[in-house]
Amino acid sequence: MTDHLSVRVRHHDSARSVLYLDGELDLASVSRLSSAVDAAVAGPGRHITLDALGVTFCDAAGLRGLLVAQRRLTEVGRTMDVAHIHGVLGRMLDLTDLRQAFQIATPV
Repeated sequence: MTDHLSVRVRHHDSARSVLYLDGELDLASVSRLSSAVDAAVAGPGRHITLDALGVTFCDAAGLRGLLVAQRRLTEVGRTMDVAHIHGVLGRMLDLTDLRQAFQIATPV
C-alpha cells in the first residue's frame, strides 16, 4: 500500500470535467480521489469522467472510493462515468460484480 496516486482535473467545458487518475488507488491514496471529487464538485462540469488509464493497482478501499465518489456526485446532482477500465481495476470490478455499478465511458 502506498500513497502514489496523482489526480489531475481538466475542465473540458462547462458541461464536463475529467479526473485523470495515475497510480495506485488503495487505502493509502483514496483520500486523494475524494479531494479531487470535491474539487470537481466546486467546478463547472455537470458530468465527471474518471479516466482510469493510469491506474496501476486497485484494492477494496479503491473500489469503495469509486463508489463513494459516485454517490457524492449523485447527491449534488452531477453524473459520473469511468473511462479506460483495464488491468487490475477491471479484474477487481469483475470479481466483485461491481462493473455494472458504474457507467462506462467512451475513452476521452
